Parts: sequence; structure tokens; C-alpha cells
Amino acid sequence: MENRQEFTSINEMNKRDIRKKNLLMFITFSLSLVVALGKVISSSDYDKVWLYGSELILFSFLFILFQVVFKKAELFPITSIIVPYGFTIASIFIFETGLDLIPMFLFLMLISGIHLKRSIFIVGYVLGAIGLFLSYSTMSLDDSTRSLYIVTFLVYLLSGVVLGVMIYLNRKQNESLQHLMEQTLAEAATQEERRIQLTTDVTNILDNLSTVNAQVQTGLSSQEEMRIAINEVATGSQTQSEQISDIADHAKSTKNSMNKLFEVSSSLGENATSAKGMVSESEEKMTSLTVDMNSLAAILRDMNASFKELTETIQETNSFTGKIKEITDQTNLLALNASIEAARAGEAGRGFAVVAEEIRKLAEMSSLTTDRINENLLKLNQNNEEALEKMSTSTEYIEKGQESTRAVSTAFGNTVAVFENLSSHVQTLLSLAEQVNGETVSVEASTNELAAIIEQSTASLEEMTATIETLTNDQQSIAHLMGETSRRAESIIT
Repeated sequence: MENRQEFTSINEMNKRDIRKKNLLMFITFSLSLVVALGKVISSSDYDKVWLYGSELILFSFLFILFQVVFKKAELFPITSIIVPYGFTIASIFIFETGLDLIPMFLFLMLISGIHLKRSIFIVGYVLGAIGLFLSYSTMSLDDSTRSLYIVTFLVYLLSGVVLGVMIYLNRKQNESLQHLMEQTLAEAATQEERRIQLTTDVTNILDNLSTVNAQVQTGLSSQEEMRIAINEVATGSQTQSEQISDIADHAKSTKNSMNKLFEVSSSLGENATSAKGMVSESEEKMTSLTVDMNSLAAILRDMNASFKELTETIQETNSFTGKIKEITDQTNLLALNASIEAARAGEAGRGFAVVAEEIRKLAEMSSLTTDRINENLLKLNQNNEEALEKMSTSTEYIEKGQESTRAVSTAFGNTVAVFENLSSHVQTLLSLAEQVNGETVSVEASTNELAAIIEQSTASLEEMTATIETLTNDQQSIAHLMGETSRRAESIIT
């Protein structure tokens, strides 16, 4: 579009130049005709008035026709040369003029070179040469006039050469200017294409930067949410680590209690074995029952004290089983919380989920074991109560005296059975206590390992949080740089 406008401007400039030169030719030649009319009028040569007058009228008519009416200013130069030359050459034959036409031919030659057009100048120059030759041929010349014509021909020839060289140089200059203009226009077209391409590329870059900036902003929001989630997970992991530490402490306490229970149960087993032997021995010495009654009473008092201690131990064991149940419930709840936190952590919490599952299994196993211990302790309490009742009956029998040997034998037989049952339950209690002790050790090791894993996971989460914060800062810097780049690109376009 700009190239077309520039071409249009050049053509308009050329047309204006032609119109100005046409106006110059019209004014110059019209003035010369007016001067010629004044001369012929002043010399009373009225025969030439109509020639110069008609020539002036025709010349003015052609100027108005081509310059004003038809807007064909480029046709006026050639007609403005042919018409004056036609009238001038015609005056040679009509009025047989001679030397007075030499200035006219030189003047017309100069006018034909005003436009610096080679074709117009050649036509004017040839017609002027023809006119000079016809003027020279139709006149009777003496030596001085002939010498004047020869000088005139030389001046006309040299003037034509000078004007021709000027026209040639002007033509070359115009061609160079035209070539330079074409190169300039081509370069301008290339620059315009580059500008359009640059504008398109910058627009595409701006669009891409806007898209990337939007994605970066979305990434920043996601990273912020991820950072908050990781902080929450880290806080939960820290809480779980503290809870697991408490569980480990309770497991250690439970282990110590179970060791004490095991020692008491072992002592009870030994006492039961000893009592069983004593009852057997007493049964064999039924004949010396009266003599040994005091010893038996003392033994029964000791056994009563042992049973009281056993009762206290069983009660304490019941409290231990309650603590074990509480620890089991807390462990199971912690395993559930750990599974939830592992599920929230996703891929990073898979190992944590496996450990949580193992803890849950141990908690279930501990719960089952505690239930069995409770059952056995219940039976042991029942048997202990029965033994206490029998011991009370035996004491009554001893205090009353030996009512009957059969009753004493029966009582001792029942006592032996009770002790055998008690010994069996004590052995079961020892086995369960040993099993619970082993499981407590396993729970303690697992909780310690889980605590270490949680601490390691917490440290990893803290490192991830620091990494995400660094990445967030970097992306914020990138977003700032992209915004600055977008503003600079927009300033380039505008």
C-alpha cells in the first residue's frame, strides 16, 4: 500500500513538473509572440499581424485544451514545438523573411529543451535545422550574410550539442534516480514485510508469553496448595511421631509389668508345686494328722497369704491387661491415622502405609492376646476364689478338730485337685505372659522403627517444602521477567 502511494506521489510530482514547464513554455513563447506583434504593429507591417495573432491564439488554445480541459499536460510539449515551427517555416515561404527568423529558431530550440525530453528536443532541433536551411536556401545572400549564416549554423549546432549532452546527462541522472528510487521502494517493501513479520512474531510471542504466564500463575497456586498440604502432612507426622513415642514408652512399661507378672507367676507355680507335695505328704500322714495339725494350720496360713498375694497379683495383672487394651486401642487408632496420612501423601507414603498396616496387625494380635489373658485371669480368679473357700473350709475343719478322717481325706483330695488345676492355669498364664512379653518386644521394635521412619519422612517433607518454596520464588521471578518482556514487546509493536 505504501509503495503504491509512493509511486502515485512520484507520478503526481512528474505531472506537476510537466505542468510547470508547460506554463513556462506558454508564458515565454506567448511573451515572444506579444513582442513580435508589438514590433510588426510599430513597423506598420500589418501583413504579419494575422500570422502572429493566429499563432498566439492557436498556441493559447492548445495550452488550455491539453493543460486545463483534458488534463493531458504531457501532450502539450510536442504540439507546442510543432505548431510554432510550422508557423515560422510557413512565414519563410509567405513573407520571404530571412535573418530576422534566426533568433526565432534559436529561441524555439531552447524552448524544445526546457522539458529535457530527448524526443521533444530532437523534433524541435530537426525542425529548427530544417527552418534554417530553408531560410538560407530561399534568400539571396552576399558574403557577409553567408558568413553570418555559417556562424549561426555553428552556434545552432554547438547549442544543440550542449543541450543534447545536458538532456543525456539529465536522462542518465533520472534513470539513476529512478533506479535508486526503485531500490529504495524495494528496500522499503522489504522493511515493511520485515516489520509486518516482526509485528506478527512479537504478537505470537506476546500470546505465548500470556499463555506461559497464566500457566506459571496456575503452577504457583498449585505449588502453594502443595506446600500447605505438605506442611499439614509434616505436622501430622510430627504428632504421630510423638504418639508413637508415647506408645513405645507404654510398650516398655507393659514389658516391665509382664516381666514382673512372669516372675510372680513363676513363684506361684513353685508355691503351688510345693503345696501339692505338702498336701500329698499330709494325705499319707493322716494317722499323725493331730500332731501335724499345727504345722498344717501354719502351712494353710502361709498358703492363705500366698493366695492373697496371688489375688493382689491377679488384680494387678487385670490392671495390666487394661493398660494393654488401652495401648492396643491407641495403637490401632494410630495405625488408622497413619493409613489416612499415608493415603494423603500418595506415592511418598506407600512405605509408611506398609508400616501402619503391620502396626495394625500387631494391635489386633495384642487385642486378641489380651482377651485371652482376661479369660484365663477370669478362670484363675474363679479358681482362686474356690481355693480360698476350700482353704476356709479346711481351716474350719482344723479348728473344729478332726471330725472325720474321711472328711479330711476328701478335703485334701479336693485340695490336690484344686492345686493341680491351679498349677495348670499358672502354666497357661506363664505361657501367655511369655508370649505377650515377646509380642511387646516386637511392638516396641516396630514402634521405634515406625518413629524413625516418621522422623525421616518429616525431614523429607521439610526438604520438599524448602524445595517448593525455592521453586515458587524462581517461578515468581520468571513470571516477573515474562511480564517485563511482554511490556517491552508491546512497546516494540506500538
